[in-house]
Amino acid sequence: MAAEPEGSPYAEDEGAYAIKQFYAAADPVLKLMQEKAELEKLAGRTPEQELRLRAIPDELVRREAAFQEVVRDLVSPNLQKLYQTKLVRIFAGHSLNITPEEGAQETWQRLYGTWEHPGSRYRPEVGRFWPWLQKIARNVKFDHALVSPPSDAELMRRMQAGEDTRPQIKQRYYRSLEQFFLRELNRGRGRSPKSAVRDLRQQAEDLAARTLDAAFRRAHEFDPDAKQFVVWLMELAKQVLPGAKGSPSEYVPASKYVPSKELSLDDFPASKPWDPVRELHERDLQVKMLKWSRVCSKTEAQQAVQEFLATLSNDKVRQAFQKLSPLEQCAFLLTAVLEMSVSEVARILGTSNQAVYNAVSKARKKLERSLS
Repeated sequence: MAAEPEGSPYAEDEGAYAIKQFYAAADPVLKLMQEKAELEKLAGRTPEQELRLRAIPDELVRREAAFQEVVRDLVSPNLQKLYQTKLVRIFAGHSLNITPEEGAQETWQRLYGTWEHPGSRYRPEVGRFWPWLQKIARNVKFDHALVSPPSDAELMRRMQAGEDTRPQIKQRYYRSLEQFFLRELNRGRGRSPKSAVRDLRQQAEDLAARTLDAAFRRAHEFDPDAKQFVVWLMELAKQVLPGAKGSPSEYVPASKYVPSKELSLDDFPASKPWDPVRELHERDLQVKMLKWSRVCSKTEAQQAVQEFLATLSNDKVRQAFQKLSPLEQCAFLLTAVLEMSVSEVARILGTSNQAVYNAVSKARKKLERSLS
């Protein structure tokens, strides 16, 4: 794509320049369509107007072909390269009746539909192109969120009846399961080199896929009236977790804390009696952490912080956490508790990576002072 002359409002905005090329190719088609409509309205056309009216369809075919070629070979590849991943992220993790990829595709369709309506076209005086495209995506998301999404239990009932609802369930829980397994695999490891982190993430992705596969195979065992789907899914995840009975040994993290042989109860000293209340609280916390790991917006992060505060039984810890700023609370919960990456937290909170780093650092120092 040729560069825009320096000083032009399109010069520093690749998306705006691409859509300018799109409208430039569309204008001749639009003018021909308008000319044809005006000639057809005339009651008494002159011979020259009749000839022109008969010639327009052939010219229109040529213009439309040139227009489609520009869209296919020039505009669409550039826009897809610049914004496709960002658009998919806008739709990911939300309760919609379409997949993130379908949401991005409908956004592109609505954008390309603006060529027929000059009043709805992008103009550089309204600002940069990406925020304008985001508005279209948010409208698409809103339209598809108006339909109340089916509950987990309803999706499982439909699966048991023979309908394929696996994509909807995977969309809701794959990322949350991946975060859960990544936390468990990292437990007790401390800092790891980048290569080890990549290996752990690959293992977490594999384990998340194995858990969902197990859930789909055993869908007939799930009773929607007996327990919540997320609780049942967590039980399956624990069975897949490295070190659990029946889980593959190759995923067991190399650690000095992993026993070299299978131990029996005789190898351990007498422990505290089993506490059903404590077990219930631990399970409840795990379910909530799975829910929190699905956070995709600043509002959802703030709601997760309030739920997190409600789970804290230590008043001193709760009061110390409440003294943090909202950004520090969200950043600390998402990075230190849920172990999300800094870049992911920055995207969720709508801020920079450095701001997240600073917020987590300040939160740690404040908590250390308050709890020392």
